[in-house]
Amino acid sequence: MLLRDKNGKAVKNKMVDLQLTTYSSLIRDLIFFLFTSVDNGVLDKHLDDFVQLYYDSFVDNLKDFDLDLGPFSWEEFQKELEEVAPTEVYHVLVMLKPICTERGIL
Repeated sequence: MLLRDKNGKAVKNKMVDLQLTTYSSLIRDLIFFLFTSVDNGVLDKHLDDFVQLYYDSFVDNLKDFDLDLGPFSWEEFQKELEEVAPTEVYHVLVMLKPICTERGIL
């Protein structure tokens, strides 16, 4: 991606790696974000709160667009979380090294 000034000259760029892009459950992104970006002590105390906040925000967005909430009950969300979590753990573990390594080491 390029950021251009008012004259169209490129002034900044950002590399975006889309090799891991997939069409899958949004819960994968939630798990990945929480376990790669939130301090373990905070997760220990507030994981359930974060998951509930995510779900509530998701449902609020569905309501904003007048979408049917039937398929998105809390029970269905929890069921999907239980199904997706075990496989997303592998993804988290694989990515922790590049995420946590100091720049220039790898």
